[in-house]
Amino acid sequence: MTSLPPRPAFAAALILIVTAGAFAGSGPPWLITGGPAAASPAGGGGLHIAGNKQTGFNWTRKDGGGFRWDITNVGMVLDGTSDLYDGAMRLSIGPKSFTNSRPARLNAAGNEIEIGPWTNGPLRVWRRIYVDPDTGYCRWIDIFENQSDTPLELPVRYNVDFGGTLKHVISSSDKPLNSGDAWALVTQCEPTDRRMAVAHILASPESTIKPTLTSGGRKKDLITYTFALKLQPRQTSALCIVHVQRRALADARAIIDGYDLRQELDKIPPKLAAIIVNLSSSGATLAGIGLPRNRQHDLVVLPDKTRLKGTIRNELFQIETTYGTFDLPADRVIGFGIPDPNDPHVHLVLTDGQILGGRLLSGPVNLEQENGATRSIALDRLASAAFAISPEKPVRTPHTDPIVELRGGQRLTYGSQAPSLRFHSEYGPVDLPVAALTSLEFHTPDGGLHRAILANGTILSGLLADDELTLQLKLGRQLVLPVAMAKRLLFPVKPAADPALWQIHLHNENVLFGRVMDEQWTVQTPSGSVSVALAEVARLTRPQDRPTAAPTVTLQSGNALTGELTETVLHIELADGLVVPVFLGHVRQILAPRTPAPAPAPTTAPTSAPATRPATLPRPTTLDVYR
Repeated sequence: MTSLPPRPAFAAALILIVTAGAFAGSGPPWLITGGPAAASPAGGGGLHIAGNKQTGFNWTRKDGGGFRWDITNVGMVLDGTSDLYDGAMRLSIGPKSFTNSRPARLNAAGNEIEIGPWTNGPLRVWRRIYVDPDTGYCRWIDIFENQSDTPLELPVRYNVDFGGTLKHVISSSDKPLNSGDAWALVTQCEPTDRRMAVAHILASPESTIKPTLTSGGRKKDLITYTFALKLQPRQTSALCIVHVQRRALADARAIIDGYDLRQELDKIPPKLAAIIVNLSSSGATLAGIGLPRNRQHDLVVLPDKTRLKGTIRNELFQIETTYGTFDLPADRVIGFGIPDPNDPHVHLVLTDGQILGGRLLSGPVNLEQENGATRSIALDRLASAAFAISPEKPVRTPHTDPIVELRGGQRLTYGSQAPSLRFHSEYGPVDLPVAALTSLEFHTPDGGLHRAILANGTILSGLLADDELTLQLKLGRQLVLPVAMAKRLLFPVKPAADPALWQIHLHNENVLFGRVMDEQWTVQTPSGSVSVALAEVARLTRPQDRPTAAPTVTLQSGNALTGELTETVLHIELADGLVVPVFLGHVRQILAPRTPAPAPAPTTAPTSAPATRPATLPRPTTLDVYR
């Protein structure tokens, strides 16, 4: 059994960071390294940028690769580098375009702005635009808030107009562009006009919410993404899109091959990341973690970014880690990266998606180059070495085993464990069923509490009861790991929204999905007590500007009752055997399932004075832009 020694308190702050400068013709930049503690995600830990800093327009910055982003008052990029664009990421919803005439809020680091809100009927929209100073890209997160008590269906469209005629439009899917199957796109104008190639990240590969794409325009210079976004009453959701400029088409394609979604999600405040509907980090593990790779050749990258192609002839890789020394045959290895040339530690990536961190003891890399000569390259003269992309050494591997991610960048799979984990939630101690979990997040800089994320979308904040995790690694060792050194646990459970579940929206912005176990509620109206069978309820709401005001219970019939409930605690079953008591004062809104059961008999008579006739709800709010 291997135990990692406890570390001083400051060690708990270690997180993953990304190396800077892997650009201008290099391959994918998302090479994870261990490093010192980073600050909380830019802009604070909430949905919106905090503080009073402002900036005018156009807001122009260069990213970590030296590429230019000039953002206008409506959040689109005007020209980019070398007149790449003629207005890109122009947002419209139905026939109406996003507009803004106010300065933008600017984050403390100066690399992200927020524009809005733009209001259209019950819909409010904000745009957050972030220019990455390390790996080099521009990221849009558009936030959509439904302020009404009725659902909204939004045709969200983004127009990307280029400065020249498109020569290449390459989809991540083998289906037509308008099939809604592509999660990424690579484009390039005519090579003779010296404009950049662009990698478009539009969703995660396994996301169920992907855009339909069209290509056209008078000069064949336009790409359009259209998302069908559905918002439930009082719901806030977001869409995230990333553009990466590169000088060569091959480098833009390499970005898609090496895109590490989870690493990028770590740069987004957790509360904001939780509402992004087109990104999901479950289902697949990146096998490469941004290592520069080639589809035809093995690839060695030197510290000065020189790339050497050929065939790596090493048959065995021996790595010494804090949990043991391992001899790994080459057919199990994707490659390795050396985060710091002054540090002998490497990150060795395996074909099953694991990342081992430690000292490589097996000596130099032997590369047979294209001219037939073999070159032996010492580790202190390497930045990375990786085998060619192939079916045996893919870009992504299925996520079939539980994974523990360490704060230093390692990722290890492990075997069976106890069927539940003891967790001190805000509602008291609970046993989390592992079969219902997608992840358990330990690195939460905005609040300090751990977050348990269930497959149905529920987020529970709290603390894991145990200080240590005992894991049987698939590498054949038992690991005793202090929780302070773990970043997250990932479970091979796919997210699955269930329309038959109730939604309980809390004042702390968490949303619970489950079954309300109470059979009826009793509403204390001004005219007396009225008992309401749960099957009759459509929703419970409190005024957003008065969170302590009496709630309104709206029935399936449309009638409404306003008054405090006799019940002070609601019992919510979040998963089989997992029932939590929720204090009603914590609840902002409760929504019944979208497919409710038929309502039973009418409500019982008041127990005191006769109740007044329940008010009739006004007609649902409508927007002329949605048909």
